[in-house]
Amino acid sequence: MKQQVDIARALVIRLMLQMNEPFRKLDALTRSKLQRQVLYLWENKRQAVMMITHNVDEAINKSDRFVLVINGLTATIGEIFEVSFSHPRDQPAM
Repeated sequence: MKQQVDIARALVIRLMLQMNEPFRKLDALTRSKLQRQVLYLWENKRQAVMMITHNVDEAINKSDRFVLVINGLTATIGEIFEVSFSHPRDQPAM
């Protein structure tokens, strides 16, 4: 429920939906439902979304571009990858 409230609060501002590991602590059914909702917002409402995740599948399935961050004393930007899957995304096919 907290994640849903955080997403709703961000949408009120309408600038950019910023999420830090938003689906990490959710059960599988809730995670899937919220991921579909965020993908809908991104694809149909053209809401800008920036999401931090350690889940590579999530990064590929939910983005057009993702950036690897190199850990260390000071985190730096590593490689930037473009995702070539078309929209709307077909999760089973991917």
